[in-house]
Amino acid sequence: MKLIALHDYAGFGRRLAASLIDTVFFLIIFLLIQIVFSSMGLRISVFGGWFEQPFILLVTAFMWIKFMGTPGKLLLGCHVVDAETQQPLTLVQALVRYLGYFVSLIPLGLGFFWILWDKRRQGFHDKLAKTIVVLDVRHQGADESQKTLEQLIKEVK
Repeated sequence: MKLIALHDYAGFGRRLAASLIDTVFFLIIFLLIQIVFSSMGLRISVFGGWFEQPFILLVTAFMWIKFMGTPGKLLLGCHVVDAETQQPLTLVQALVRYLGYFVSLIPLGLGFFWILWDKRRQGFHDKLAKTIVVLDVRHQGADESQKTLEQLIKEVK
């Protein structure tokens, strides 16, 4: 098992931003689906109906298993991995993690805010599924403000 330093875990702010990006991503998908249905003369609402949650569950679980993150997490350099092995999630872990979102939400969102205090930055949903969210090593050094002028010049050449 690889040792992970505190700065390797994705924090609350980055994870919140990733969730907002994911929300916009799904809204755009649902809007496009709604436009397609409407253009075919079908009067089916994909917003707030039976279609929405199962679709989000399937896409999210697929993304966690296949790419180790949803679009928002990937854009912000985060990977959702098994807490023990740092490998991609299993299907069971992905399902437990997704359903764990509801557990995290129930006590006034405490399960999400728990990320702020937990030493491994795990929310209740992470603890239930035995997952962690880590920063992609390629993004850890991507802070341009920490690079020397010499490093920046080399990258330009």
